[in-house]
Amino acid sequence: MSDDPRELLDEAARRRLSCQVMPRAGVWSAAQLVRVDRAGVVLTAPGLRLSGGEDLRVWFKLDEQVYSFEGSVLRAGVPVPERTNDGVLLGFIEDFRRERAEQTTAEARLRAVVLPPQGRGLELIGGVARLVEVGLEGLSFSVPQSEPLKFVEGGRVRVLVAAPDEPEHHADARVERLAVDGQLVLYRLVFEGVRGDDASAHLRAVEALRVLA
Repeated sequence: MSDDPRELLDEAARRRLSCQVMPRAGVWSAAQLVRVDRAGVVLTAPGLRLSGGEDLRVWFKLDEQVYSFEGSVLRAGVPVPERTNDGVLLGFIEDFRRERAEQTTAEARLRAVVLPPQGRGLELIGGVARLVEVGLEGLSFSVPQSEPLKFVEGGRVRVLVAAPDEPEHHADARVERLAVDGQLVLYRLVFEGVRGDDASAHLRAVEALRVLA
């Protein structure tokens, strides 16, 4: 099968494949791909309230291979066959990629994503970024200078983290230090707070991330 993203999405929608979607500030939810048109991708996500402008990460499995992409909600309440107005139209599709075999189940993934105040998040596992150091106080990572997403020293971000098979949670963090080393930009994030009921999960996620750094 072609590696062209549109052809892969067309085929997945033709088969009405199940997928998983996650808003930036949410958790994974079940959905279904319905169709691809000029404006973008239409899917259904029963029970998930979405509004225009929200950014989503979408995972789907096609012929034993897992793919993911990001998109923004252009319109909710889109008519779809046999599902009344449950459709959601996603546009501005980007970061379409083939995932590694060991990451085929979204809920089981070890995840770490830096979420700036606006715009898409930066995946610290499986993307262009590389973890350098991880500890209870914070973490360091590098990205190529060509990466368009930049962080400002002293700025606040959130870090979405999750150990395998555990719910995702968010930690507040501050960009403490950044430097340029050759073609890489190095960032240091300092954790500033985790909700009390997520403290144990955060500790387990940090321990799991240390193995990768």
